[in-house]
Amino acid sequence: NDEYWGGEDFINYDSTLYAAGAFAGDVVGSFIGEAVVAKAVSSVSKSMKVNKILKEAERLGVNTKRNEAVFYSGHKKIATEFAKKMNKKTIEMTPGGKYMNDMKLFEKFGKKRAIKAWDRLSKIFAEQASGEINAFVRGADYSGTFYRIEWNTIKKNFNITKKIFRGY
Repeated sequence: NDEYWGGEDFINYDSTLYAAGAFAGDVVGSFIGEAVVAKAVSSVSKSMKVNKILKEAERLGVNTKRNEAVFYSGHKKIATEFAKKMNKKTIEMTPGGKYMNDMKLFEKFGKKRAIKAWDRLSKIFAEQASGEINAFVRGADYSGTFYRIEWNTIKKNFNITKKIFRGY
């Protein structure tokens, strides 16, 4: 069969080009290699699954009431206990955050994909926060989600009237 069905279609994923198409018939194996195709399909499939999970988490929402948002970096247990005691919420205590946390992205899809998804949801969490926020970020890594994503968003959010940094 000489029918052309895609030629050199490339999918750019994480700065690595994977060929995802080739000429039909016996040419596929020799044109780009079956292993490369399998890796491309697997990579794209995982990315699509993560995106689907993220979209559902966004639909469920990470909204908090005024004065309710609690942020943390490296102090999840303390921040969660504080939030429960003070009737506030960390991102994982919102419907969308709980859903995404329950999906175990790090275990199922790897660190890089999981971080990208959590970064997106964390930005939304910081964008919707209002009033007083609490942050448990003492000693936080500047390359982590709080400083890379949430803190920059918090600084631009004029609905946040007070930032309390807890000593943990």
